[in-house]
Amino acid sequence: MLKNDPEQLILSWLDEIPKKYRDTLVGQYIFMTCTESGDLVLSGDAAWQYFRKKLTEPDFPLRRVARLLTTRSLLSFLLDFFSADDHGENLANGSAKTLPSLDAVQYLRAGQHFRQMVETDLSDAALQEWLLDLER
Repeated sequence: MLKNDPEQLILSWLDEIPKKYRDTLVGQYIFMTCTESGDLVLSGDAAWQYFRKKLTEPDFPLRRVARLLTTRSLLSFLLDFFSADDHGENLANGSAKTLPSLDAVQYLRAGQHFRQMVETDLSDAALQEWLLDLER
């Protein structure tokens, strides 16, 4: 039995980062995944509520895990993208040639915490265990 519900873990993590960065991540996530054109205009609190609803929507266990894998991958991609400097050099690997923006540093910090969760509570093994729990 998992100590943390992975869906709630992602929501809690997003709740803890500054709203400006959460709104950007959630907005980009919606832009990349929505199937209804009306969803493209969502922003701020409306986008956050939409994301929360979509992430925790009841479904078959395997589809919930698939949705979580997609969310995990897209958030990792977006965090890497936003933590790059103006020349596209990622700050995490030390290849940046210019002083990074404050926003890039904030995304880097958020990304480091998210990667720790991906290695533990959101790892493939943890999600497989969660799937087994859901199917019981």
